[in-house]
Amino acid sequence: MLDVLNQMKFTQADKLSMKLNLKKRFAFLTWISSIALLLFVATSHSYNQAVDDAEATSELDRAYTIRSSNPSQSIEILSNISREQLSEANQDRYDLINAYLLFMTGKVLESIDAFKALSENAHTADEKFNAYASLTALYAGTQNWSEAFKALDYLIGNIEAINSLDSEEQAHLAAINLYSMINEDDVLINYATPLLNSEYSQRFNCIATMHIFTSKVENDIDSLSEDDFETGLQTCENAGEPVVKLGIYNKYAAYLFKLGQTDQALGMLLEQLDVITRANYAPLFDDYYVLLSEAYLEKQEYEKAHQYALLVVGDAKPDMLVSRSDVAAYKVLYEVAEANQDYRLALELYKAYAGAKSLNITNDNAKMLSIQKARQDSAEKSNQIALLDTENSLLRARAQLDKETANNRKLLITFMIIALLITCIWVYKKRSNYIKFREISRKDGLTGIANRHFFTTTAKQMTENSAKDNSPISLILFDLDDFKSINDNFGHQTGDHALQTAVDAARDACRDNDLIGRLGGEEFGIILRGCEINTAMSIAEDCRIAIESTNRTASQEYSLTASFGVASSETCGYSFDSLFEASDKALYNSKGAGKNRVSH
Repeated sequence: MLDVLNQMKFTQADKLSMKLNLKKRFAFLTWISSIALLLFVATSHSYNQAVDDAEATSELDRAYTIRSSNPSQSIEILSNISREQLSEANQDRYDLINAYLLFMTGKVLESIDAFKALSENAHTADEKFNAYASLTALYAGTQNWSEAFKALDYLIGNIEAINSLDSEEQAHLAAINLYSMINEDDVLINYATPLLNSEYSQRFNCIATMHIFTSKVENDIDSLSEDDFETGLQTCENAGEPVVKLGIYNKYAAYLFKLGQTDQALGMLLEQLDVITRANYAPLFDDYYVLLSEAYLEKQEYEKAHQYALLVVGDAKPDMLVSRSDVAAYKVLYEVAEANQDYRLALELYKAYAGAKSLNITNDNAKMLSIQKARQDSAEKSNQIALLDTENSLLRARAQLDKETANNRKLLITFMIIALLITCIWVYKKRSNYIKFREISRKDGLTGIANRHFFTTTAKQMTENSAKDNSPISLILFDLDDFKSINDNFGHQTGDHALQTAVDAARDACRDNDLIGRLGGEEFGIILRGCEINTAMSIAEDCRIAIESTNRTASQEYSLTASFGVASSETCGYSFDSLFEASDKALYNSKGAGKNRVSH
C-alpha cells in the first residue's frame, strides 16, 4: 500500500508531517512534564508530610473533579499528597484518581491493573464500585468482552446498594460506553435518554449526550435537530468538558453533511480544527480528518480531499487493525484519483479500499462473535449457579428426608426430576443458542444471503474440491451502479430496499446450487461449481437483465442496474485469490466501460 501512496500526484511527506509532528510534540511534552513532575515531587516532600487528612480530602476532591477536563493539573495535585498519611477512605480515593490518570496518560494496561487492585482491596464500597465502573469501560476498550460483562454484572447487581450519586453516574456511564462499543445503538438510546436532565451532574449529561448523538447520527438521524446539538454543546460548556464538546462538534458536522449541508459542515470542521490540534486528543483526529476529506470531495476540491484523507491512512501498516475512518479515507483517495482520471492509480487505490473494507468487516465479525461468546459464557455461568443452588436445596432436602417417612421420600424423587428437567432445559437452550449464533454468523442481516466471511470460506473450499476432481468453477462479482445516489436522493431505507431487490433478482437468475454472498456495501459475489466461463457469462448476463428489469416496476422510484466481472478456473487456475482478483479487474472494466454490463 505504501508503494501506491508514493505514486500519488500529491506528495505524502507534507501530509504525514502534520500527523507525525503532533505525535512527536505530544511525546516531547509528556517527557518534559514527567521530568518537571519528578523534580516537583522531590522538592515538595516536606510539604507532603505537613498535609493533614482534612486538607488532603479537599485536594483529592479537586483532583477528582478535574480528572478528565484537566488531567495535568490533577496529576500535579496528586503529587503533592502523601498517600501513606491518608485515612483508608482517602487512600481509596487517591488510588482511584491515580488509576484514572494512568489511563489519561496512555498507560492503559497499567491503568487496568491499578483499577483491578482497587476493586480487590478497596476499604469503601463506593470506591470498589467506582473501580468496577472504570474496569467495565477499559475491558470493553481493550475488547476483553468476558471481563467487561463480568464487571457490568457486578455494577448492575450492586447499584441499588450504592448511596452515592457520583458512583451511580460512573456505573451508568460504564453501561452506556459498553453498549456503544458493541454497537447496540437502540439499547444505548433507550438506556441513556431517560437519565438525561435528572439529578445527575452536567458532566454526566454531557458525556451521555455525546454517546446518544453518535448512535443517532449513524442510525436515526431524522430524530435529531440542530437545537439538540446546540443544547448538547452548551451542556458540555457548563460541565467544563472541552474534549467531549469537540466530539459533539464532530457529530454535529457529520449530521449537517448527511443532510447535504456540506458548506455548513465544512465551516464547522475548519472552525474547530485548531481547537482539536491544541487539545491534542488523538482519537478525535481521524474522525475530523476523514469528515473533512469527504466534505472537500463533495465540493470537488480534490487536492484538499486528498490531503486530509492521506492524514488518516498515511502511516497505516497492512497488519494493523483497520478502522472505519481508514476505510472511508481509502474510498476518498480512490474517488479523487478517479475524478482526476488517473485510472491506473484509481484501480490500485480501489484494491486498497476493498482490502481495508474486507479487513474491517472481518474484524467486526470477530468482535461480534467474541461478544456473543462472552454473553453466552455469562448466561452459562448464571445457569450453573442456578443449578448449584438447586442441587444444594436437594442435598438439604435429602438430609431431612432421611428422618421422615416414605411419603416424604417421594418428595425427594420429585425434586430430583425437577433438577433433571432443569438440566435438560439448560442443555437444550445451550444447543439452540449455539445453532442460532452459528446461523447468525453466516448470514448478512439485511439481505439474508451469505456474509463475506462465510462466502469466502465456502468459496475457497469449493475451489479446492473442484481442483481435486478437475472440474471447472467460476466466480462472478457484481456491484450496483451509482448506489450512493439512491441513498442520497431517497434515503438509506430505500437504499436497503434496493439492495434486497437486486439480491432477489440475481438469486432468481442463478442455479439452485450457486452460492451468492454480500461482500460489503453494494458489492456481491456468486461462486458457481461445475460452471465454465461461457455458462458463467450467460448466468451473469441473466442476473444483469433481471436486476435491470426491476426498473419496470411502477412503484420503484429509482433506476437500478449493476456491473459484472466474471472469472473462471479455465484461465485463472484453482486459486480463489486468483479468481477474485481476475473477476474484480473485470468488474472494474465494466464500470469503466459505461456500467450495466458484463466483462471477463
